[in-house]
Amino acid sequence: PGRGLEKWNCETGRQERVVGGGDSTTTFVDLHFDPYEAFWLADAHSRMRDYPYASNGEDSLVLRGPWRVRILPDDQPLLEHRYGIPDEFRRGCTRELAPWSAWGLPDFSGVVAYEKSFTLPEAPERITLDLGEVNVAARVWINGRFIGERLWPPYRFSASPFAHRGVNSIKIKMGNALNNAYGDPRPSGLMGPVVVVCR
Repeated sequence: PGRGLEKWNCETGRQERVVGGGDSTTTFVDLHFDPYEAFWLADAHSRMRDYPYASNGEDSLVLRGPWRVRILPDDQPLLEHRYGIPDEFRRGCTRELAPWSAWGLPDFSGVVAYEKSFTLPEAPERITLDLGEVNVAARVWINGRFIGERLWPPYRFSASPFAHRGVNSIKIKMGNALNNAYGDPRPSGLMGPVVVVCR
């Protein structure tokens, strides 16, 4: 009992083992919290396994090149200090994957939508989408169908029921923390690499 438990930091994604005790039906864990601190307690054995790229019969497709990005007013949280959305991002523009600070948005707290298409020459039995490095939260759609959201790594999603042979569309809505809007900039955005792993 209590073995294989991890404490996950919702903001940073940091994971650390915790020790517990108990019997066959109950587990006790000793946790200490600072004021306003929160964690997820997770069963480490239920994690998604790590998928090595291009090995064990797997092929990978790295989604290179620019993405279409937009900041949609209706997607934004209500903040005390609202950020003026630059016209180019309101209309939509193309950008290489990079931290938002590299796009001139170091103080932006909110949601950015990313869109791209990719082509699968055949329909593999199993498809996994790996977003790579993400700060902080991601919601993902394939071909207009919602496939999931993640708040911490690994930012991997099963796309098997949603992707198909031929051209597929992907949409990712990325959200960061409120710190940036309050003058405490944190790394934000989708850095990737975004990889489609086929098996």
